[in-house]
Amino acid sequence: MVGDVVLDASAMVELFVDEDARAGAIARRLQEFDRWVVPPIFDLECMAALRRTSGAAPSRALLLGLPQVLDQAPIERVPTHPLNPRIAELLGSVTAFDASYVVLAEALDLPLLTCDARLTSAAGPRCSFELL
Repeated sequence: MVGDVVLDASAMVELFVDEDARAGAIARRLQEFDRWVVPPIFDLECMAALRRTSGAAPSRALLLGLPQVLDQAPIERVPTHPLNPRIAELLGSVTAFDASYVVLAEALDLPLLTCDARLTSAAGPRCSFELL
């Protein structure tokens, strides 16, 4: 294991709903980390993203399975409210939700693991990204 990583919801949802090579790559990469650090919005953002990827009515089994997966994963939810000034600085280039992951990665000096290519090319973030 190589330490910690900030994990964004895009990677978690991709891991949860996809059965292709990309999901396998995400799973293998996440197994290399001791702990997955996330902002408090992570669970809700995963549920919202799951709903979007599954259409307006995702299967009940899929929705009910996500909280159990999140509870069993080595996830540490870290408050981001002390980082709100930096989040506000980034609002010109990324959403507040994305900024919460970015500033957490910046503050903890950790890479941000994401499937969001747009986020990795945004102006302003000072963290390192790992695009899967």
